[in-house]
Amino acid sequence: MTAIMALAVFRAGFRLGVPRLVMVRMSLNILLDLGLGLLPVVGDLADAGYKSNRRNLELLRKHVDHPVRARRRDVIFFGVLTFGVLAVIGAVAYFSWLAAFSLMGRILR
Repeated sequence: MTAIMALAVFRAGFRLGVPRLVMVRMSLNILLDLGLGLLPVVGDLADAGYKSNRRNLELLRKHVDHPVRARRRDVIFFGVLTFGVLAVIGAVAYFSWLAAFSLMGRILR
């Protein structure tokens, strides 16, 4: 039921012409809610505390009330998100390289 409502809110944003960055934030809210909901115990707690539909409705209201301010905040959010994703990818690549280098050193001894 929550997913159906989430899609309805997402569709409303699309029809209102919400910028792509706001749509990305809305998508991330939905995906996070669905992802956390899949975990057995954590999902129940997350459903009680994390309300993606409320967050998405708030994003829509901000866009309708103050489109410039919402756009600036979305650019900042997207930049931080991109930096975070790149940092995680970089850390995984670095530690994978270290593990491979260490393993190769042990094999060649």
